[in-house]
Amino acid sequence: LVGTSGYLSFSNSQNIVDTFTPEAELRSTRQAAEERTAERRQLLLLFRRASSTITSSYTSQIEAEIARAANKIGAEQQRITSYRNRGLRNGTRYTTRIERAEQNIKDIEAESGAMVANLTAERSQALQELALQQRESLQLIDRRFQ
Repeated sequence: LVGTSGYLSFSNSQNIVDTFTPEAELRSTRQAAEERTAERRQLLLLFRRASSTITSSYTSQIEAEIARAANKIGAEQQRITSYRNRGLRNGTRYTTRIERAEQNIKDIEAESGAMVANLTAERSQALQELALQQRESLQLIDRRFQ
């Protein structure tokens, strides 16, 4: 009796397993490769858009700083020209004022240069962080499809 019960249990076990086990989702290697390629392509597209946005944002900030500095320098140069012309008319030398304006120009150039350098460094850092995130995301995609 025990032997017959064991035999029937063993012989019907495959039918029971087949009945109650859900069908496995089958993906061909080709389908998996296509999905992986599509996800990588989408990620690369997002990376290009993000890097373009970062670059254009920082570029516009740098250009604005350069324009601001150029305007301030232009105003100081106009002041120097005005002092020189006034000195020619009056016969008075405005040396101290001219030197102060020249020093202002140097200060503006230094300040602007430092600002542009900081913005350039920030842009570079942001792009490096984005590249690192992209590399990590690509590795996750590759691991998922291995």
